[in-house]
Amino acid sequence: MALTQVTGDGLNVGAISSVNSEGGGTTTSVVQGLAKAWINLNGTDTIATRDSLNISGATDSGTGVYSASFSASMGSINYTAVGAAGGNNDYFAFSGSGTGGARGDYMITSASSIPIVSSRISDNVEVDNATIFTQIDGDLA
Repeated sequence: MALTQVTGDGLNVGAISSVNSEGGGTTTSVVQGLAKAWINLNGTDTIATRDSLNISGATDSGTGVYSASFSASMGSINYTAVGAAGGNNDYFAFSGSGTGGARGDYMITSASSIPIVSSRISDNVEVDNATIFTQIDGDLA
């Protein structure tokens, strides 16, 4: 994946691959440090994507259970994801985080999509939520 640097002369593709810390003692890979996909999802009624990066669409798979498809696939199923749900202190969301919830079948099994689940903490039951966020990190194909 080529990164782009904007200079006074225009675009310089592939110019930045790492950056040094302010003190100069640490180097960080810019390519590895960027989120490869994310979604801000309204999971109630007819679901809707408010905003996203590298997401081609979202599917409602049942109460509190969704799937997001990547525009550009991940390199393997060994990527990571983090999720959050808002609107109530008793809700949380997780994305491809292994077994959990009432059904317990939310493993990451595809490089082209990810399961997203919104659950209620108090009884671990899937619930629709108006505010669901998921971020995906890893290598693109």
